[in-house]
Amino acid sequence: MARRLRLDHPGARHHVYNRSARREQLFTTDSHCAAFMHVLAQLGPLFGVRVHGYALMPNHFHLMLSCPRGGLPHAMQYLQSRYSRHVNDVGGRDGPVWRGRYRNRLVETEEYWRHLLTYLHLNPTRAGLEEAPGTWAWTSHASYVGRRSSRGWVETDELRRLYGSPKAYQAYLVDQLA
Repeated sequence: MARRLRLDHPGARHHVYNRSARREQLFTTDSHCAAFMHVLAQLGPLFGVRVHGYALMPNHFHLMLSCPRGGLPHAMQYLQSRYSRHVNDVGGRDGPVWRGRYRNRLVETEEYWRHLLTYLHLNPTRAGLEEAPGTWAWTSHASYVGRRSSRGWVETDELRRLYGSPKAYQAYLVDQLA
């Protein structure tokens, strides 16, 4: 059976996600998360991919990416293979780290793009990993509400404009919990 072609074109915006093999805990320590973030930060300089949001969960990740030049498959192959190598080297193991190919959905409307950010940021809350939205360290939430700089590689300007202000974003986020 042939694989479906990836939906990707210059200017595309994506919701990208993947789960660990066997649903194992993949992001178990701050150093594991930091290693993933280090590779994620390289997607801009190497592939021209812009990171607008992220959420690292114990056994999966979600990303909001835009690809002005296209090229999502190359960027994701780099991200997942580099991180797999890290996990296997540190853990003294080999074999697959990911359940399979990453999944992506094209984001074609501003409404979905706007909502996707809160979906990512509320993932830890809905999973019971945090009591209040925005306290889980491994999402881009703090960059959007001004509690942390945007790390220099998380593109927050576009979505901040869509919400109007950090306060408006926070209000929308809380409203999504109701």
